[in-house]
Amino acid sequence: MTVHIRKIILLITALFLASMYYAQEDRVVKAVQLKEFVISADDDLDVESFMTHVMTDSSFYQAFINLKYLPHRFNSELEVMNRKGGEKGRMYRDALQRLVDGKRVVEIREENTNGKLYKRNGEHRYLTAQMYDEVFYPEVAEPVSPHIHRMKQEEVSGSKLDKYKSQLKKMLFNPGQEIVSVPFIGDRMDIFAEDMWEYYDYSIYSDYGPDSAYCHVFLVESKAGFRAGKTVIKRMKTYFDKESRQVLSREYRLSNDNIFFEFDIWMKVENEVQDGLLLPQRIQYDGQWDIPFKSAEIIRFDIDCSDYDLSPLR
Repeated sequence: MTVHIRKIILLITALFLASMYYAQEDRVVKAVQLKEFVISADDDLDVESFMTHVMTDSSFYQAFINLKYLPHRFNSELEVMNRKGGEKGRMYRDALQRLVDGKRVVEIREENTNGKLYKRNGEHRYLTAQMYDEVFYPEVAEPVSPHIHRMKQEEVSGSKLDKYKSQLKKMLFNPGQEIVSVPFIGDRMDIFAEDMWEYYDYSIYSDYGPDSAYCHVFLVESKAGFRAGKTVIKRMKTYFDKESRQVLSREYRLSNDNIFFEFDIWMKVENEVQDGLLLPQRIQYDGQWDIPFKSAEIIRFDIDCSDYDLSPLR
């Protein structure tokens, strides 16, 4: 496996992070004291308490745990584009996820493809599509749990590629925790680090979120006027339900451009609440990768989840 492929796998791991921060309590107080911090919520909000919740929230993480654990139906569409916006390939799937003896089993009931998505040997032609498949459509049953486990990520046996794939899966279903070290990016992912404050505007306001729920919105945006390489996370917008403070929606954009690789990624996750449980309803991704000596990958996907069976948690 080439050095470039190893780097891109690590970057894909980073992009799939549902939450880019998990901070210590003392950093919360510092963050809310920023002069650039803007508050325009329409009620009396305890900002310090709210920020503590923002930076230690586990509801988004739990939503992905629920997605992995609970039986449900989902359909998805993946599209590969060329640089001019034309379609190179498309794949539609309708699938069922079941829970069998404590293991997650995904059954693809229908699949329609066109274009050159696969090589002649049946392997994926595009790395992003390969990662997408391994996260959402595992070929073998895998053990799952409905509980959050905060622990150090264990290493897996096998090749470096196997280890990177394992990290990707853990980061997707374990958002907000141990962030992998990404080459040529490093600490620029930490939007609450003190040396990153000058590059961001932070704000809180009220607005309607998914299903017309009234929410507190926490928005982080990189400031204009700085050299592009100073930040990787350009924008992150999170809707917190005002009553439960669960994350109903999170949207973010990442961008990087240097001599090693270039990427521009947008991702959004919308959740719904059923019987008090937070469940991912829609996952959208639109991203472009460009690595020297390889063709650029411009891929979009859209996943809709429905018909959750909550009985395993009752």
